[in-house]
Amino acid sequence: MSPSHTTAGRVLAAQNTAVDNLAAGIRLAGLNPVTLDGNTATGNGHGVAVSGGAPHVVTHTMVSSNGSGISVFGGPFQFTHNIVTANIDFGFSVGDRLEILTGTNVFRLNDVIGNGGPGFTIDEATVGIQIAQNNIYGNGFIDGSNCGITVFHNSADAINNYWGSHNGPGVDPADQVGMDPRCDGTIPPGGEAGLPITKPFATQPFGVLR
Repeated sequence: MSPSHTTAGRVLAAQNTAVDNLAAGIRLAGLNPVTLDGNTATGNGHGVAVSGGAPHVVTHTMVSSNGSGISVFGGPFQFTHNIVTANIDFGFSVGDRLEILTGTNVFRLNDVIGNGGPGFTIDEATVGIQIAQNNIYGNGFIDGSNCGITVFHNSADAINNYWGSHNGPGVDPADQVGMDPRCDGTIPPGGEAGLPITKPFATQPFGVLR
């Protein structure tokens, strides 16, 4: 990585490539806010890991063909204009930290397409989760879940996304939402999370690379 400090004190890491690392190709942590812009992570055990409470931004980054895509612990962070595709496991995983955090993790105008596991896996998070204006489809083809978003303890605001069909979440060619192991639009008895709010949904794909 070749980070630089901007005049506002934010660290900028741009136009780097992380390839064939056993663990994470790129990791953002610590107290200084970082903008990750125009990078590539491919062939790593894990593509990108983002953690802590600094307002990190990940944008215009290609995360493909890793063991898993982008893991998120903490926040508030922003993920915009990224391509997260062809990872063996999840596209994004949103988990929990022990810190008392506020704000919202925003996922906007990303391609989350063709990952082997769910597009988004949402566990127990201490910040809000907003997933909007993304293309989410073709996921879960390795684990058989056909799952765009799977929820465990927390859910998400997931309106105005394109799910692979003008009819919204559902069976192929669309992705579904729900709770593992079925991810069939239901929450089993005793499930802690509500279904993601998906209506209204987009009827055409978004152009994310701009």
